[in-house]
Amino acid sequence: MRGLYYRPRVGLIDTAPAVDRMLTEGYRRMPPGRKLAQASALTRGVFAAAFAAFRARHADLSDQDVALLWCRQRYGDDLARRVAAYLEARQAKV
Repeated sequence: MRGLYYRPRVGLIDTAPAVDRMLTEGYRRMPPGRKLAQASALTRGVFAAAFAAFRARHADLSDQDVALLWCRQRYGDDLARRVAAYLEARQAKV
């Protein structure tokens, strides 16, 4: 495959080895707080993209029903039932 390099610790990548070394050295010098901030931002972005795709696959459901389905699939029926009961109780007070 043209343009792809193999690096045993990661697998196939599309970055030239010299550039990869520069990036790796930059990450080594980066303060821990900045690394954490970048990892956190990446995690939020991945979560947002995953939830948007999940939402699109369930376009026929309300926002609340999508959130409850997401909760059920990731955290189990018990938590999803407790959250649903909480939301129903909260709605009854309104």
